Order: sequence, then C-alpha cells, then structure tokens
Amino acid sequence: MNPKKHFSEDEVSNLSIEEIHERIAAEQEFMNKQKHKKFFAATHGSKTKNGGLIRATMNQKIKVQGHLIAVVGDEAIYKDGTTSKIISGAGEAGSIEGYDIALVGSRLENGDEIIESLQSVFEYRLYADQEIPQGFLSHD
Repeated sequence: MNPKKHFSEDEVSNLSIEEIHERIAAEQEFMNKQKHKKFFAATHGSKTKNGGLIRATMNQKIKVQGHLIAVVGDEAIYKDGTTSKIISGAGEAGSIEGYDIALVGSRLENGDEIIESLQSVFEYRLYADQEIPQGFLSHD
C-alpha cells in the first residue's frame, strides 16, 4: 500500500473500515521509518538534570496518562527548596491556553534542563526534512 497516495472524497467514502485501518497502519509505518527525533511533553513530576521535579500549576485541565502537562512558566522545585521557571517549550508546535507546552529538553532559568517525563504517549516529532517550528525549545 502506498501511504503517499491521496484519495478523493469519493474514494475515501467508499473505503471499508478494514481498508481505513490498513491505510492508517501503513501511514504510521511509513512515518515511523522516516528519520526523526522525539520530544515528549513534560508533566507534573518530570525530572530535571540537576535533580529538580516539575510542578505543573499553570495548566490545571489537560492531563496525559493521569499527569498534568507542564507549560513554560511552571517551575521545578529542588531538594533545598529553591525553584526555577521553565523558559522554553514547543513554541508554535503546541500550546495550552497560550502557554507553550514544556518538553523533555526544555530549559529552566537556572540553566537546568528537563530530562524525563512521566508519560510516553504525547510526543512531538521533528523530521529531518522538516523546518523547526518557530520558538521550538528556544530560550534566548
């Protein structure tokens, strides 16, 4: 099955459920084989390189795998009680109520970086032939 073939509305309306599932599976297989890098959305409880834990407080609605999604402006809290705000995220690739979604790889004000998320299903993929979205992990 050629995942690049585009169907007309009439062709799509004539596909069986089985054919639709086959098409989706073929497209997923095709995309998974393309060179890409994954960036998982950070959540409440995500870990930072320097031992901090992300405290998601700005987004109180949207969860993934039971964890609130963190956004730029949320903080990491450290064992000594200090905090540092997340300063980079998904940029134009994704936001929640105007706040960029924080990602594994997002930076904090103190130079720390989010290194691990508590979820594994919400991800952004950057493909080798794709332009980087404006503001993506930009902390300048």
